[in-house]
Amino acid sequence: MKNILLLRIILDIILFVSALLGAWWLVFLAGIFCVWYFKRFVEFPLAAFAFDVVYAAPRERIFGLELFYSLIALVIFAILIFLKSKVRKDLWQKSF
Repeated sequence: MKNILLLRIILDIILFVSALLGAWWLVFLAGIFCVWYFKRFVEFPLAAFAFDVVYAAPRERIFGLELFYSLIALVIFAILIFLKSKVRKDLWQKSF
């Protein structure tokens, strides 16, 4: 239990530091892995939101959306939760 918590804390730090440093690809790869591996890993959309807050202002908007990466992260998060519920039948009742 403590090893999983320690791993989650380390991955949270990597996720948020990479979001602050501008490595969007690392945020999404680590986020996808963490959402699949851990229960209720809501840090992924939060890290994408942090990335958008830090880097959305000076760049050109994509499809008119300021929070483009947050929207993509929420869609990926929802798809992965849905897939996890299909792969692991009893996960949906235990996770939420």
